[in-house]
Amino acid sequence: MIRYVFKRILLLIPVIICVSFIVFVLMDLAPGDPVDIIIAGGQLSEDEIVELRAYYNLDKTVFYRYGVYMIRLLQGDLGRGLLSQISVWDLYIARLPNTLALSLGALIIGVSISIPMGIRAAK
Repeated sequence: MIRYVFKRILLLIPVIICVSFIVFVLMDLAPGDPVDIIIAGGQLSEDEIVELRAYYNLDKTVFYRYGVYMIRLLQGDLGRGLLSQISVWDLYIARLPNTLALSLGALIIGVSISIPMGIRAAK
């Protein structure tokens, strides 16, 4: 049984890599880029825009950017928010209690409805 679980966990790794790559490419295909979000509020020269795109590696191929993303992710670096420049990990941790409270509330409501319905359906 332990061998089966270990095997399934190992098979999960390529699935996670494939799904993350597909999402990364789909985000790349979406109109606009992070630089467009940054410059939406201000006026920047064309040189400054080119500099920003180079800073975020947007002038490189999607494969290169995905590789950099995965290397940083494996090192525990989730990056910084575009507008706030706060660490994404810090933002995640700050919002985690509210997320858990909402999830727990939804679980309680779901279980309190589904168990009586299951018992009634079984009768």
